[in-house]
Amino acid sequence: MSPQITTTFYSQASFLAIKQEAWEVCRQLYDMKEVDYYDRLSVFHSFAVFRVGQEVIGFLSFFVDETIFQNKKIILLGIGHGAVLPAYRNNSLIPAATIQFLFQSIVKKPFKRHFLWGMGMTHLAYRMGRRSSQSFYPLLEEDCPPYYQSLLDWIGQRYYPHSYDSASLTASVNFSILDKAAIPTLSEQQDPVVADFVRRVPSCLSPHNQTGVLTITPIAPNVWFWIKKYIFKRKKK
Repeated sequence: MSPQITTTFYSQASFLAIKQEAWEVCRQLYDMKEVDYYDRLSVFHSFAVFRVGQEVIGFLSFFVDETIFQNKKIILLGIGHGAVLPAYRNNSLIPAATIQFLFQSIVKKPFKRHFLWGMGMTHLAYRMGRRSSQSFYPLLEEDCPPYYQSLLDWIGQRYYPHSYDSASLTASVNFSILDKAAIPTLSEQQDPVVADFVRRVPSCLSPHNQTGVLTITPIAPNVWFWIKKYIFKRKKK
């Protein structure tokens, strides 16, 4: 029988009370200092925490930008730092928590145009994001449409001003992922999505990669797809 996993959402203030528990997950999967992890918490607005019983087995952080882009108000919902212990993967925890957070945000401001963005630091995250959405940028083997290229440039220059590369849509951070599965195998590289990630981030073929691909997903074209995939599917179980 699969373990019963619960998801609880926290504000930034309430998450600080359990930050040590989340760090115990983080330190197993990331090559980063504890103080750097705690410093990063101030960037985020909300957190999803995954538990089996009382044990924290993963977490995911979110942040929000409400801004004017090309003379229109938009809301950018960012997926930030997160991790799930290997034994509990393949449960759609991260996509399902992200969709729940999105719907909560949309209900609060239903008439604004919403976008979801993140930075995939592994081919696994990049592939998950692409396969979890119908409308997703950058496109494979095509130039990014001008609107989404500009939007990704805005994000890159805001959050990664010292490392963002507009041509590859990549940026770098000061930590790396420890999981050996983060390095794509020759077999995995036959997948066009994985091949695209390797093309953009050649350093992913070596340990201690610190670079990822920025991605963005418009919310409106994906809503019905997400409802069928993550809500109806769960109700049938």
